[in-house]
Amino acid sequence: MRLINLMKIHHKTIWEQDLKKGKVKEEIFKEDFLHFLDIGFIDVSNDKEYQKKDVDLVLQKVMGNIDVKSYKDRNYISLEEMNCVESGRKGWMYESEANFFVFVSTNTRAMLILKNDKELQNWWQINKTRFQLKTNETKSKDSIWHSQYRNIPLKELNIMWVKKNNQYKKPPELKIVNTTPCEKCEYPIEEYNNGLVNLPCSRCGWYP
Repeated sequence: MRLINLMKIHHKTIWEQDLKKGKVKEEIFKEDFLHFLDIGFIDVSNDKEYQKKDVDLVLQKVMGNIDVKSYKDRNYISLEEMNCVESGRKGWMYESEANFFVFVSTNTRAMLILKNDKELQNWWQINKTRFQLKTNETKSKDSIWHSQYRNIPLKELNIMWVKKNNQYKKPPELKIVNTTPCEKCEYPIEEYNNGLVNLPCSRCGWYP
């Protein structure tokens, strides 16, 4: 308990408020991504067994299991190191069985899609200590517990950015209008006319 008392608290949250915000993000992902692409899914966010696996949605084709996370339109995302310091439970970067993490902004409805595979896990183990370990304090009625996370710059990760253009029921036809050299390997990256989907470099995976 003394170690917890000595920790610097970088952020505080209310558990019930977090749950409500999480539901809003899940609905954005369903409406703007799954429904738009006609991808069938099963919502398992209230299933206790799937909660243990950190899985919110099971897709019936294409992607697999999805875990929806928060994105605040910044140049980084937060990856969880410890889910509960008091109990010693590791964070969802270790425990989640989701195939993809989808970080959703409730402000802009932008979505960042991060594949949870061996490449990500290997990168995490090698590089995580480069980024400060921060502590969040969560309150729920009479309970208080602490989790820990690291803020990772987007440029460090192989992430796809997706945002539905709400001005149209259907997006305009995708056409390649330009190519720019990748800043990492100089391989040409294709730019599309409507900007709905940004793609990483197909050679090295770098994302602008």
